[in-house]
Amino acid sequence: MREEQMLAERWSLQLRRALRLGRAAVRGGDASRRALREVQFEVLRRMTPIVAVDDDGIRYFVSTHDQGVGLPVFVDGAFDAADMRAAMAILQRSGLQPFRNEKQLFVDIGANIGTATIQAIVHHGAGGAVAFEPDEGNVVMLHHNLLANALTDRVVVVQAAVTDAPGPVVLERATNNSGDHRVRVGGPAGDDAFAESSRTIATVPGLTLDSQVETGVLQLDRVGLVSIDTQGHEAQVLAGAQRLCSSDIPVMLEFWPYGLRAAGGSKRLREILARSYDRYVDLSTPFDTRGVAYRPIDELQALETALPYYAWANLLLCG
Repeated sequence: MREEQMLAERWSLQLRRALRLGRAAVRGGDASRRALREVQFEVLRRMTPIVAVDDDGIRYFVSTHDQGVGLPVFVDGAFDAADMRAAMAILQRSGLQPFRNEKQLFVDIGANIGTATIQAIVHHGAGGAVAFEPDEGNVVMLHHNLLANALTDRVVVVQAAVTDAPGPVVLERATNNSGDHRVRVGGPAGDDAFAESSRTIATVPGLTLDSQVETGVLQLDRVGLVSIDTQGHEAQVLAGAQRLCSSDIPVMLEFWPYGLRAAGGSKRLREILARSYDRYVDLSTPFDTRGVAYRPIDELQALETALPYYAWANLLLCG
């Protein structure tokens, strides 16, 4: 009886808070609206494992236990959509059209539940996509989202980790953040800042991007844009992607120093990028008074130093 009373009190508190925030949201203000959506997400987590979110012509199914991707999608309606828009604007201003016809593809490495893949097709003109995702749970949600948006026949899903050598790899799974599953290199991260040492692990297939070109899964002449978001494994991804690095295909890359250090990839990534690219654009500040805010690729080490300890930057790599 005591447990039932405590549960009733918690629900009552949540409902009172939701009503209070709802009244504030009606009066106006983005902060109030976002706070209300966060409370709604918490309430829904107690009621259902999955919820649908409709935004700008796209339907996303997200897990209510997912604070890393599901919550931002529920609150804001999309995930990293601003970065995708910035990358497209930079390319168009530079006279490039990555998806110039219906045959041009988006390649999504670390596709998660498919937010970037779906945005690339629905909003930016990609004719289709190849999506690489190693986590089984994410792949299930990815298929749900493709089906919800009638894209199953336009996206090839490859359930594997992209890395620097073929063969099985160890994937550590974050408990409440579907976007922070990581290929484990060596042992758990030294700092253990995200309790990596206590994460469950699974063995998943690993492959190289070069192998996908060799087997015909990828035809580089059809690829208009590549996104790489692998939680610190980016050096290994590019080490196994020499054909991509020697092409002129633009690449969106998450640059997360903490994750790179945990995977032993900081120096290796900088060396690969120095050989393959001349400059980059930070997608959070894509333009300045002169136009596109290009930075020399050798400034990446300074960017790594400047970023707060757990922060990251989303970059567009340019030849």
